[in-house]
Amino acid sequence: MSDIAFIRVLLIEDEAGDAQLTQIALHQAKDVTFEVTWVESMKEAKEALENATFHIMLLDLSLPDSNGLDTIRQAKKLTLHLPIIVLSCHGDTNLALEALKTGATDYVVKGSDANDLTRMIRYGLLRAELEETSRKLAEAHLDLDLLHTLDSATIIAETDLHGRISFMNEQFCKISGFRETELLGQTHKIMSSGVHPKEFYLHLWSRIKSGKAWSGEICNRRKTGEQYWLQAIILPIYRKNSDDTYFYKYAIVGLDITEKKKHEVAMQNRAALYEAAIETTDGFCRISSCGKILEVSDGYCRLSGYSRDELLDMNILHMNESFALSLQQFSHLIQDNGKTFEVEQHRKDGSLWLAEITASYSTLPDRSLFLFLHDVTERREMQKRDKIQRQQLAHMQKIDSIGRLTAGIGHDFNNILTGILGYNELCQIIAEDITDTSIKDELNKSLQQVEIAGRRAVELISKMMNYCRQNTTASIDIDQLQLTKPTREVIKEVVEMVRSGLPRKTHIELDLQDTRNILIAPIDLHQIMTNLLVNARDAMKEKGGTITVSLKMVNLLTYPCAACLMPVEGKFIELSISDTGTGIDKKVIDEIFDPFFTTKKEGEGTGLGLSTVSGIVHHARGHILIDSQLNVGTTFKLLFKKS
Repeated sequence: MSDIAFIRVLLIEDEAGDAQLTQIALHQAKDVTFEVTWVESMKEAKEALENATFHIMLLDLSLPDSNGLDTIRQAKKLTLHLPIIVLSCHGDTNLALEALKTGATDYVVKGSDANDLTRMIRYGLLRAELEETSRKLAEAHLDLDLLHTLDSATIIAETDLHGRISFMNEQFCKISGFRETELLGQTHKIMSSGVHPKEFYLHLWSRIKSGKAWSGEICNRRKTGEQYWLQAIILPIYRKNSDDTYFYKYAIVGLDITEKKKHEVAMQNRAALYEAAIETTDGFCRISSCGKILEVSDGYCRLSGYSRDELLDMNILHMNESFALSLQQFSHLIQDNGKTFEVEQHRKDGSLWLAEITASYSTLPDRSLFLFLHDVTERREMQKRDKIQRQQLAHMQKIDSIGRLTAGIGHDFNNILTGILGYNELCQIIAEDITDTSIKDELNKSLQQVEIAGRRAVELISKMMNYCRQNTTASIDIDQLQLTKPTREVIKEVVEMVRSGLPRKTHIELDLQDTRNILIAPIDLHQIMTNLLVNARDAMKEKGGTITVSLKMVNLLTYPCAACLMPVEGKFIELSISDTGTGIDKKVIDEIFDPFFTTKKEGEGTGLGLSTVSGIVHHARGHILIDSQLNVGTTFKLLFKKS
């Protein structure tokens, strides 16, 4: 069409919002008036084409009655020569190239501004006009004068049969940078860019010499040395005489597509970077600003356990709870562009994985989000194991230091107590010779208190030494231990002993299953049970409750020992003592096995009870698990290997 100041457009788009944006952009165009007819399906498009004529078609590939490249094929059936510009919502170069191969004139990304959209439409019209001219010239042998009516932006030139330039229009000189006098008589070599291989030109010449038109993209060199690209058609121009019809020169008609090629190169570079980024991540997905998943990589499908089709039907805010991102997490994605954070997710099969997500806005008009994901589950597990090992080392060093200090103090204090108790016994003998009964009685009473206090001190030192495992029992090899009583019998003895000292509101229940004996000295089992039962009693001192002692076989998954932090798994004999008392605050539960740590009031505990339990249990190659809730109760589970 020679007049492009008024253009009738057939817009085929089923999304009302996108259609409205396109019409607004067209109405904002300068120097051209668009008359737009909007339909929502191919059926409506057919009716519109039957009732009116149009210059160009803007076509969405996803319609209610047609989808993908098949939409272009149907449109071509409706009108053979109407140029078609595809409206792409993805900005996908590959899709655009496929659309061009299928018959589209060009493509434009939805949301483009008025200038870009107008330029694309004009280019589409001119390209279609050139193709039509090529068809007419090749089939009807029309004269070159027809081309002189084309738009002023069109490059036009003529050459003889040897390729020597005989005519060019002003636009040709303007784009190439050469003056007319510099071009006349020259061949294309004066503008050769060196981009195309020799085979490219051999094919071109072979085609036009055979009387056929050649069309394609060609890169030339300006006088300044810069490269520029043309969308060109080279046509053999025929002359008819009385005997024959022959061609005597060639016509070159072209459009400057340099900016378009730059854009394509930029898109290709961006796509290459995009592909490289995807390759370096475990998973990738692109989501809309509303959370709709628009694109996913194979890696993300493997990570999530979902198929590509399943994921593309999902919205990350509306998925099942086990997989979806929370609204708070999604808001972080929107706000923290380019930042990285971690989210724990469930796969389709329910298994957990830890995703490290980096979110960034795409450069596409739809402002979608790129999510680059790394599976950091193994890395975090290694860090957790490393942290546990460091804690174990620190704990062992602390225990060793406290043990050495305690042993030294206990040894020296034992010597002092031996002297105190010895002199106290001597004083008691001397007191027997006192004749004054009242003085004698008062003195004996005081000396008895000294002895009681001394004996308590000896008992405390014994506990301290026990903790340090410097008593005779600790030196016994557990493999050489000879059990003198069955485990169940020892447990019953301890329970009966403690039961007599319990308040009326506190009860003990036994659940002792038939298990093998625990490889532990009865005296040690007696001591650890006494400590734990007394602690349970004290935890229920105010309200009373129930203490449950159970013995059974268990098969455990991996859990860390509450005292040494080592992973515990496999089959064990479990001796558990539960209470319905006050529970242990989580803030201090990691410290309760430390020597001299106590939550009891001053004077009510030494802080050695649980550290002694830990020492004895671990000497017997056992471990300890704790389950405690404030105001609900506490359960100590002592785990021992089968004898």
